[in-house]
Amino acid sequence: MAAFLNTVLSFFTGTLLGMQNDILIYGLRIAVGIGVLGGCMVAVRAASQHTWGGWVFELIFGFFKLALVVAVIGNIFLWGQGIIDMGVELASLISGQSPFTITPTGIFGWGVKIAHALYSIASFSWWPWDWIPNFITMFLCIIGIPVIWFCAAMILFMVQLQAAFVLALGPIVVAFSSMEVSFHILIDWIWSLVGLALKIVAVVLILSVGVQLARAWLLGLSVSGGTLGILYYDALTLVSSLLLFYLVWKLPNIIQGMVGGSSTLGLGEAFMGGVAGASGAAATKAAAAGAAGAAAAIKQAAKALKSIDDKLGSTKRGQA
Repeated sequence: MAAFLNTVLSFFTGTLLGMQNDILIYGLRIAVGIGVLGGCMVAVRAASQHTWGGWVFELIFGFFKLALVVAVIGNIFLWGQGIIDMGVELASLISGQSPFTITPTGIFGWGVKIAHALYSIASFSWWPWDWIPNFITMFLCIIGIPVIWFCAAMILFMVQLQAAFVLALGPIVVAFSSMEVSFHILIDWIWSLVGLALKIVAVVLILSVGVQLARAWLLGLSVSGGTLGILYYDALTLVSSLLLFYLVWKLPNIIQGMVGGSSTLGLGEAFMGGVAGASGAAATKAAAAGAAGAAAAIKQAAKALKSIDDKLGSTKRGQA
């Protein structure tokens, strides 16, 4: 059902993969150009201050720095992808899940399995007093749980897409670190990849906790049964799914901020924030439209009452 998430992600990553050679060539050109520019600036400063010994030292140090940057750019895709894969493998080891399921479609599949298990265990009855728990259970299985886990899968999708773009643009970004004043760009880029890898670990770990809790609740539901038991575990599943989604939305961003030094808004958080904002705006507009409709209805009713009152008054005056 949500296999298109993996398909879209593969399409984007495949397109970026086809552009790697061009990006790599331009990155090397920029790195060499900036390195030569930095050497010229050092020479001009040394000539103005008559410190040729220091210029030779800075030139040699700058040459080694440029060689380091060129070496990183030459292996940037291999090393960068290794950092991202490290996050996936670490998430697999901690959560106990297969690394092949740590994908957007795989995450959504976890939620679908929970919904299917809840639907299979719950006992449906058509007695009038069972209509409400039946409706709640069917809503959770068909809409509630799949939608919540789809949103969680979208966050992982955005994180992996963000990692792909950061990795693809790595040669051009790192190329600007060949100067002394901008060498920190290389370190910042490396830490940004580490932060994204740990973000993947955090997302998968939180959702794995949700899977383990859901298994325990489904076992309790199969043992307890009854209308009250179904309502209790339905409410527990809904509240816990919403809580897990909120944790997946917020906590990985904090973990990434710890590594990078500051908390930044990722693509997943921006996407879900836009969805939440659009939903809030729609609800506000609906409420405003409802209030306007109610005011118009009250106004029409007042006019109708006034016309009735005028007719009754004219009737009484005619009888008098």
